[in-house]
Amino acid sequence: MEDESTRRSPDDSRKHALGAPGGTDEDVEFESLTRGREPESASRATAGLAGGTVGWYIERVWAVMRLDLLSPELQDSRRIVATENGLTELMLSMSVPRPPDAPISPRDLGMDVVFGGRIVRVDRRGDTIFSAVLRLPRPLKTGERHDIGCVWQLPPGQPMTPRYAMSPTIRCDALDLRVRFPRDADPRVERLDGLPIRAVEDLTLDLPVVPLDGAAEASAHFDHLALGLSYGLRWT
Repeated sequence: MEDESTRRSPDDSRKHALGAPGGTDEDVEFESLTRGREPESASRATAGLAGGTVGWYIERVWAVMRLDLLSPELQDSRRIVATENGLTELMLSMSVPRPPDAPISPRDLGMDVVFGGRIVRVDRRGDTIFSAVLRLPRPLKTGERHDIGCVWQLPPGQPMTPRYAMSPTIRCDALDLRVRFPRDADPRVERLDGLPIRAVEDLTLDLPVVPLDGAAEASAHFDHLALGLSYGLRWT
């Protein structure tokens, strides 16, 4: 089901709400999805979802999940590589699955591009996926690298399912993830390394434990992420 589509000027640098107006009570997890889009071509975006050519891939993602703020916030930087000449736009998506015991209500997710592009349009795809089409500062040439920085934020008081998982749908060579907890937190943090989504949700699985460091942070690194599988951290 398609919920809403919001069009923005590429010169609008304000934070965009990727959700239904007025939604204030929902459970969320951050699940990063990598997708591609060629300007004015929906068929290319569809090809990306099917694992086809999308004109770019991700060389590396640096992601920091901030749980020590008033509201959970994901800060990520992505280094992309163009695989064709003239790449001017791409799509980034974030999924916010609803936990089984969560109330049925609209979902909200804010997004801001900090550097490396401007938001052209934000779309809500069904009830869980939020997508932003970004226009790059200039067309990229084949093999050219480009960095993009984004911030994704939940509204204050909106609960979050305790995990971050990246599930690439296009090539992604590396992910560096850090989750920063409040100073007095004492969570059990587990590593998600190439798991199907159903396994990610199975709390009975015995997964590798990731210790917190002296800054109350847990970190993980992943190479050569497989399409459709999940990589990240979960905590209880």
